[in-house]
Amino acid sequence: MSGIAHAMPPGPDDLARRVAELEKLVQRLMATNVLNAATIDKGGLQILNGGYFKVIDPNSGRIVAYLGQAGFNSTPADGATQQMITKLSRDDGSLALSVADLNSTPGHTRQQFVGIWDRSGNVIVSDDTNGGAGLARPHLASSGLYSMTTSQWPTSTSATYQNLLLGFHERQNPGMTFAFYIHADAGTTGQFQLTVDGTVVATSPTVTDAFSVWSATYYWPAGWTFGSLPQIGVDGIRLSGAGTIAVQTLLLQGVQSP
Repeated sequence: MSGIAHAMPPGPDDLARRVAELEKLVQRLMATNVLNAATIDKGGLQILNGGYFKVIDPNSGRIVAYLGQAGFNSTPADGATQQMITKLSRDDGSLALSVADLNSTPGHTRQQFVGIWDRSGNVIVSDDTNGGAGLARPHLASSGLYSMTTSQWPTSTSATYQNLLLGFHERQNPGMTFAFYIHADAGTTGQFQLTVDGTVVATSPTVTDAFSVWSATYYWPAGWTFGSLPQIGVDGIRLSGAGTIAVQTLLLQGVQSP
């Protein structure tokens, strides 16, 4: 009898119970608005009416990815009341990449620069949205073109350090690579020092009756300020002899951390 009972089709009570269970399940799903897993085989996914896509780190609760309407009022160039933005952040919460104008009044026609940010909140790479072409950052400097006629170089016969070269360097990288031609007349020796805001940070080998290339890399001390303009100088001293010493710039550029 037991086997016959199990083979019988469900009655009206069983169907009613199952319908009630399905209704409760649908209500729970509608209340939670949670999609545990999904696969899009064909077609696509559209987010409309000011919706957004957000990824939240389960460990910290921080937003690590955001795609959608900005969370503040703005007036983009296309006349929309809200700009659409893209932001990617590191797991420590610092912004890493953005396609946005992160202020309330962009104020120019080609808004929404593409920005790569360091952990201190500085834009280290971006396109030029004002002009519409090329880079806004970093500022790429050339080493310059210089005379190779030593008589036209800065020279000195001083027995104490004398400033021979002076300029400014914009800090955008953690370090600075430099190279200089240094020269001493026959029977004369000399030496040179690199200064940053008046402080000696590097000293050349002694140059003796010849040409020599002095090059090295100097890294900014901890706490350096992005975009600041320290004064860079080269001082020279005649150590012996009666001739002159001379120096000429070959290279001065920013470099990454070692």
